[in-house]
Amino acid sequence: MRFLYLFILVFFAGFVQASFGLNIYIFRLDILLLLVAYASRYIELEETIIMGAISGLLMDVFEPQFLGAGIIARASSAYFFAIYYHLLLIEKPLQAGLGISAGSLISSIIYTLLTPYRSNFPYILFARIIPQAIFMFLVGYIFFLLKRIEFKISKGYYVS
Repeated sequence: MRFLYLFILVFFAGFVQASFGLNIYIFRLDILLLLVAYASRYIELEETIIMGAISGLLMDVFEPQFLGAGIIARASSAYFFAIYYHLLLIEKPLQAGLGISAGSLISSIIYTLLTPYRSNFPYILFARIIPQAIFMFLVGYIFFLLKRIEFKISKGYYVS
C-alpha cells in the first residue's frame, strides 16, 4: 500500500513539474528531486531507490530517445539521499540543502554523461549543472527550514 502511495505521489509531482514548467531563468525547480530527498528521510533504502527510479522514468518519458538515462541518474541520486540522510542523521536545514545540492549534481552529471549531451560536458557543467545545484541548495534549505519551523510550532515551541 505504501508503495502505491509513493508511486501516486511521484507521478503527481512529475505531472505538476511537467505541466507548469517551474523555470526561473535557467533554473528549474525540480520537485521530483526534492520529493525523493524528503521522502528518503522516512522510507527504507530500497523504497527510496525505487522512488528515484520512477522519477527518472517520468523524466525519460519527455525525452524517450534517452530512455534509461533518467532512471539511472535519479536512482543514483536517490541512493545517495538514502545513505546521506540515514547514516548521517541529517537534521539541520543547511545540511539538508547541501545534500539536495549534491544529489542534484549527481543526477545531472550522470544524466549528461549518459546522453549525447556529453560532447558539451564542460560547458553544460558550468553553465547549467553547477548553477542548478546552487539553486536546488537554496530551495532545499528554505524547504527544510520551513519544515523545521512547522515541526517546532506543532510541538508548541513557538507559542506565546
